[in-house]
Amino acid sequence: MEGLFVEYFLLVFIASSGVLQLAAAHSQLKGLLFFKRITLTYAFATLTIGSAFGWFFGWDNRLQEKIMRTGLEGAEQFYYFLLAAFTTLVFTIIISSIVNRQPLIKAEPKGQGLDILKEGNYFQALRYSFKKGTKKQQKCTK
Repeated sequence: MEGLFVEYFLLVFIASSGVLQLAAAHSQLKGLLFFKRITLTYAFATLTIGSAFGWFFGWDNRLQEKIMRTGLEGAEQFYYFLLAAFTTLVFTIIISSIVNRQPLIKAEPKGQGLDILKEGNYFQALRYSFKKGTKKQQKCTK
């Protein structure tokens, strides 16, 4: 069962990476992108999603043999899916913040919440939101 778990985890992890990049490119959230050029991001997303499903479902009879022997129950599949999706999110945040470490936010971002990711990476947005929160608290106490 461990082999099937690893393969299912890799399927969800790789495909989810592509889906997150596709969604970030479509929404123009530059702070979450792995590549500076949108066309590279679309190509990366298409390749990762397609190759993950092609590898998992199309590689000989290995999958059919493993499912017949062990299989994944519904609860296990749900758990492994959540684990892989969460790992993908953390991976995307870290890698995109490293790739986009140049300060994209100049002074004051134009948006709030996720819109800040159009100008900066996740950690810059997080830092700005905490600074903004302390400024509001200072105004309220005065």
